[in-house]
Amino acid sequence: MIALRTLQQQDGKNLVIYGHGLLSQALLQHRLVSELKLRIHPLFVGAGLRLFREGISHRLTFVTSRTLGTDVIVATYQPVPA
Repeated sequence: MIALRTLQQQDGKNLVIYGHGLLSQALLQHRLVSELKLRIHPLFVGAGLRLFREGISHRLTFVTSRTLGTDVIVATYQPVPA
C-alpha cells in the first residue's frame, strides 16, 4: 500500500483496476480509491462474488451516471473523506 501511495503522488496517468473485488476492497479500506465506476448490467445471474465485504461500509457520493447503447449503466461515485 505504501508503494501505491507513492505512485498516486506522482504526476502521470490514472491507475485503473477492472473487476478485482479483493484488491478493490483493500484499496477502499486504505482510502486509496479516488473514484469508483460501477457498470450495472440488465441481467440477473443469481450468484457471484460481492464487490464489498459484508459488515464493512464505505460512504460514497454520487457524481454522475450514463447509459451505454447496450443498456448498461455506468455510475460514478467518489468516497466521502473521513
